[in-house]
Amino acid sequence: EHILKRAFEPYVTTKARGTGLGLAICHKLVSMMHGRIWVVSSAGQGSTFHFTLRMGFGDVAAVPAVAASAPGLRPLQILLAEDNLINQRLAVAILERRGHRVHVSNHGEEALQALAESRFDVVLMDIQMPIMDGISATQAIRSQSLNTETPIVAVTAHAIPGERERLIRQGMDDYLAKPIDESMLARLITDFAHRRHQIVGDQQIEGEKSARSACERLGLPEEEVALVGWLVRHHLDMSDFAQRRDI
Repeated sequence: EHILKRAFEPYVTTKARGTGLGLAICHKLVSMMHGRIWVVSSAGQGSTFHFTLRMGFGDVAAVPAVAASAPGLRPLQILLAEDNLINQRLAVAILERRGHRVHVSNHGEEALQALAESRFDVVLMDIQMPIMDGISATQAIRSQSLNTETPIVAVTAHAIPGERERLIRQGMDDYLAKPIDESMLARLITDFAHRRHQIVGDQQIEGEKSARSACERLGLPEEEVALVGWLVRHHLDMSDFAQRRDI
């Protein structure tokens, strides 16, 4: 009974896993909408949570349109490592509405498998997951996958001072607090899209420089730059050039 009286207070939990913030956040949200939330519990039977809200009718036309990916930026390939179904659906809905492609993994081991098979532009990594947690998965990614330099964003309810810095020390690149805020997630992903666009542009410039240099060394005409650039980008031996030149 004493636990029930404090159920909606921050950091109250009866489990080793979790921060005890979930119900406190629910209470805050319901209170902001002038509603009421309560729990009915029976020992050995379980608990049922209720809330009431007084809602009006909205105007669909007044809802602002969802902004797509920024002009000139291609959609990203995003890996979402998250074990909570509701959080999965929310994040996927936000990202797919902006044109991004999302692959969902339910825990760290599934994320590692996905990362071993495909390249991703960004990884959204939940910290607390079954089988393998987000920090262990991040450390493994940094040491043994195709995505050692892929940006990894920690997604966690551990919104406490110093948490962002701690997670970055563990190998992550940024931090997103739960519950997920749509505008913050969108800004974060757009920022990574801009970074990727810049990296790809720089790589293309360097690739063209390397191709032109190779053509000059080999005494090849200007029209061969594109083909030599293809060889350079795919790290192929220039001895293959004669064969590919005839294709």
